[in-house]
Amino acid sequence: MSEQKSAKSPQWLKRLGGRIRQVRRIRGLTQTDIAKPNLTKSFISLLESGRTYPSVATLVALASRLQTSMALLLLETPQLPREATLNLLALARAAAESR
Repeated sequence: MSEQKSAKSPQWLKRLGGRIRQVRRIRGLTQTDIAKPNLTKSFISLLESGRTYPSVATLVALASRLQTSMALLLLETPQLPREATLNLLALARAAAESR
């Protein structure tokens, strides 16, 4: 009887999950906090460990719940041009001041 190995998760998916986990922890949120109202804690756990693929709608919802941008979740820091990074920081600061 042959044992079937599961396919390895791509590195980008693991890094995405790691960034989601990092932002969640910085914000002091639990997996349950960001899962509500339409996701499950189990799904968030799978996502953070790079074992499932999120839909675009899920990424948009998570970025909103984590109060961050899609760019910061999806792009590696070296991939963000300096100007884009500064613009994102300015937008984040303006959004925080308007609250």
